[in-house]
Amino acid sequence: TLLERAKLIQENNPAESILCCYRALRLLLILARMERRKNMELLAYASAVSHTYSERLHKKHPAPLTPEEEALYTEKSEKLEQDLRLVFHLYYALEYGNCPCSPAEAADCTRAATSIHAALKELHPCSLLPK
Repeated sequence: TLLERAKLIQENNPAESILCCYRALRLLLILARMERRKNMELLAYASAVSHTYSERLHKKHPAPLTPEEEALYTEKSEKLEQDLRLVFHLYYALEYGNCPCSPAEAADCTRAATSIHAALKELHPCSLLPK
């Protein structure tokens, strides 16, 4: 998969690793029915995905939530947005900033993308999302 490839090349080709993470996430978000609206700025898209994710978590467990459960859902949603923002920021820097990317940044990007994938799989365990 693209995420596996990103992990394999993050040391030797960090820019390509970041692009693989970005492409993988865009595909995963489409499969999760969280498409980017026409020309939506990527950081706004991260916020929109986080909001949709939170709504879907609540629909998945419609019973009234305990304060602890509510805090956990908020934490998961905020983590998802933070990880998306990291990947999108690195993608922006690479595509538009003409900035060199380090292996450490590629590793951070891969960790964030893997975390996002896990969050989406938790929400859609039986969906078309790859393992």
